Amino acid sequence: MKSALKDQIIRDVESLPEDQQLRVATFIKALKNIAAPKSMTGKEAVRLFAGTMDETSAREMKRAVDEGCEIVDAEGW
Repeated sequence: MKSALKDQIIRDVESLPEDQQLRVATFIKALKNIAAPKSMTGKEAVRLFAGTMDETSAREMKRAVDEGCEIVDAEGW
């Protein structure tokens, strides 16, 4: 990574509140696992992503799944 980019990322992260810095750290760990996949148990995956979604987003996602996932478009298959 180029030094200027690394320095900018560090400055950006340092300017965030601690809770958001933790979210950034979790996101980086997730990216590393995508870049270098390894076998992961379901429990490990839950631990990795736990707390990365706020309550409002989780509610919106659940509502979208509840409303849209049971609809079958027979013409669309």
